[in-house]
Amino acid sequence: LPITKNYTQFYPTRSFLHMFPFRNYDEWAISALHQISYRDGEDGCREMDGLLDQCLPHSYELNFGRYTKSILADFIELSKRLRPKIGGNNDHHILLLYNYQYLNKTLMVLNDAWGVPLLPGTETKVNSVRPDESCKDEERLMKKFHDCFSDKLVELH
Repeated sequence: LPITKNYTQFYPTRSFLHMFPFRNYDEWAISALHQISYRDGEDGCREMDGLLDQCLPHSYELNFGRYTKSILADFIELSKRLRPKIGGNNDHHILLLYNYQYLNKTLMVLNDAWGVPLLPGTETKVNSVRPDESCKDEERLMKKFHDCFSDKLVELH
């Protein structure tokens, strides 16, 4: 059930659990390139090559803005700006980084400890069985990706 503002107004203190799946940066980038190859074949690989020539992100996969650390940094910055406006000091925000492979196990622990509801479908692994294929120029594409985007990792706070 979504928690609405009217519902939460009855409690002087609110706690929010924000969950962020963690994955090693290099592993994530290679997996994203594999996904492009799996979905779009060599056409997708050529498209990614052209985007990387201009240091542009892919629309749904190999996109630095979608890497967890990037999303987390944006979330923390947004929270700092919004906190005085929406919650003041009575809100408690808990940020939980969890291994992306163990979402269901993580939710089970949270459910046992604090009653966090389980989410239907988290026990299945939709993308776990797929060909381990990638673009024929994977190494060159990964170098281009790292040359374009990896320096941004050190800029994130």
